[in-house]
Amino acid sequence: MKRFWMMFFSTHSERGAETTRRIDEALARNERASNMLLSAVKEFLEEKDQRAVMLRVHTRKR
Repeated sequence: MKRFWMMFFSTHSERGAETTRRIDEALARNERASNMLLSAVKEFLEEKDQRAVMLRVHTRKR
């Protein structure tokens, strides 16, 4: 899909290189944001798992 847009803008726009550069930057920002979100979800799930383990250990001692 990216290749299509790069070819489209390079042939249909006088500023094709600038447009494709802006598309690349937007895709990079999107990828960074996705990675940050995935990291946050992973940390949340790991913390939730740790709490569940601690709760099981605590309830077994009673």
